Amino acid sequence: MRLLTVVLVALLAACTTTPAGEAIDRGQYADMASTLAALTVEGAAEANPVGLAVIPVKLFVGYLIETKLEKCSDRGDAAYVMNTFAYGFTANNLAVLAGVSAAPYVGLAGGILYWWFQEDLDPEIYECPDPNWIRGGPNNVGM
Repeated sequence: MRLLTVVLVALLAACTTTPAGEAIDRGQYADMASTLAALTVEGAAEANPVGLAVIPVKLFVGYLIETKLEKCSDRGDAAYVMNTFAYGFTANNLAVLAGVSAAPYVGLAGGILYWWFQEDLDPEIYECPDPNWIRGGPNNVGM
């Protein structure tokens, strides 16, 4: 089942084309991969009530942000918010994998650290052909 899930994730990849969308995809991949790894720990369970069924939705989020948010800066802001949660969840999952009893606190710290250092970790999120780039405009590149 886990191998099938990994294959499904790989097939659903590459839905995004802008730096913000690709950054969101990376955050989601980290969360999903660490979740699958943490589930190998005896007694660990997925806290998300819909479990693996949420994978296609997670991967579609980057695409939605690209197609629904007009300005590059809005897409960058959305990517930072999404990735703060994704990397927080990833830190929690890795703590579960390591057997840390305070895994939720590790996850919270991971999300906070990402937020504080986001410009160093994902500097390309706001890189657009033009800071005022608007989807469908005369200078739309990459969509």
